[in-house]
Amino acid sequence: MRLSILLLCIVTLATSSLSQETSCRDDLTVSSVDAARAIRLNQEGIKLFIENKPALALKAFEDSVKLDPSNEVVWSNIGSIYVAGSNSIEKSIMFFERAICINPKYVRGYYFLGTAYLDLKRYEDAEKLFKRVIELDEAHLGAVNNLGLTYLRQKRFEEARTLLSEKIRGRPEIDPETLSYLLSNLGAANYYLKQFSDSFDAYSLCHQLVPNDTNIAFNLAVVSLKLNRRDSALRLYKTLQSSNSVLAKRLFNGLFSSKILEIEIP
Repeated sequence: MRLSILLLCIVTLATSSLSQETSCRDDLTVSSVDAARAIRLNQEGIKLFIENKPALALKAFEDSVKLDPSNEVVWSNIGSIYVAGSNSIEKSIMFFERAICINPKYVRGYYFLGTAYLDLKRYEDAEKLFKRVIELDEAHLGAVNNLGLTYLRQKRFEEARTLLSEKIRGRPEIDPETLSYLLSNLGAANYYLKQFSDSFDAYSLCHQLVPNDTNIAFNLAVVSLKLNRRDSALRLYKTLQSSNSVLAKRLFNGLFSSKILEIEIP
């Protein structure tokens, strides 16, 4: 499971003071009037974004950087709008890169850019960026999770398991939503390493945190069958059936047709 840009973007889009550490700042002086107007436009763009009006939000952000092109947060916000369009992820990259260039210590810029590369399956680039985020902020669990997922997608299962298990053990105060992402990816890493008991434990706790997530329920059922815990798999089948999940039919085949199942790739 990937922690998405948009999920965090809605919460974290915010104005910030202008960075003094940059080689990308335009050689101009921004008046206090223009700086204030740029901040207001950024705030307006955030509001429009939350209201699901991306075109209007993009216009507000673009007007903001015209007045003050030295604010890395607004450039990052523009990138997030293009990510929201899904088909424009490649276009978002230039805006996240601009944000990082303005402020080389802008953690969210690295994280958003890494997540864009992850979506584009540019795993080496994504890995470098998530590691940079962790260097700047070792408590950034979004980067930890997505780095673990980057390892999984490259079939580097042992590295994924080591990374995720260490972070889960070391952070007992992790919020439930973030913990569910970490546990899901840890469950997958253990599954691919054929550590089915550990996978079952991770998916069981994840299922407790997000009981309505049908992918987690399905994966837990698959691991249950690997461990010959048919009763557990049958209970999960009934849960999927009651939610009209398309995964119910697949699980039915595993339960009653002896079809070999595999977990859903995160």
